[in-house]
Amino acid sequence: MQIRQPALPTAKPSVTPSAYVLLSLPLGIFYFVFIVAGLTLSAGLLPIFVGLPILLGVLTILFGIAGFERSLARAVLGLDDPEPSSASAASESGLFRRLGRAIADPASYLNILLCILKLPIGIVNFVVSVTLVCVSIGLIATPAVYVVLERTIDIDIFEMSYWLADLAPNVTSLQLSFVCTAVGIVLLLLSVAAIRAMAAWTARFTLAMARAPR
Repeated sequence: MQIRQPALPTAKPSVTPSAYVLLSLPLGIFYFVFIVAGLTLSAGLLPIFVGLPILLGVLTILFGIAGFERSLARAVLGLDDPEPSSASAASESGLFRRLGRAIADPASYLNILLCILKLPIGIVNFVVSVTLVCVSIGLIATPAVYVVLERTIDIDIFEMSYWLADLAPNVTSLQLSFVCTAVGIVLLLLSVAAIRAMAAWTARFTLAMARAPR
């Protein structure tokens, strides 16, 4: 068996990591619903043979999803790696022959597993990225929030922070708000790096799982 060496980045990514991470959740939901509904429907209709063409259609669409995911992953990684050439089964005649070829192809099962795993991966990517960015923006906006609340309804958001008062008794609330801004900027930079790392890992995982038909 010949092991295919991974392609090296040769171009600027055409899909940003943040867009890829945010898209992973809706795509994961769509893939999961499609695979569960398609396989359940085809299995339920197998006794009357209607499930056979449905199963073939589901497996065929899965190869299309795998091709789309490979293209998307290469765009994120900036890989100039063309689709591997493979023998197409589209020219074969007969439902049973085409279905037998699809069932015997290990790529079908890898694509099914990919569609199932895309949902939890998408949930983790989406929740982590949104949480990091929102917390960062909230910390950066602390001085503005402090000034607005203090001048409008006379509330000091640091008034109950006794541990801060004991740690730095000479630091005012406004100064603490700017400290929060500095922490937020650092966290935002770390969030960008984390999102890029998640996108790169997800893209490499997708390239390892999504397969073209033999």
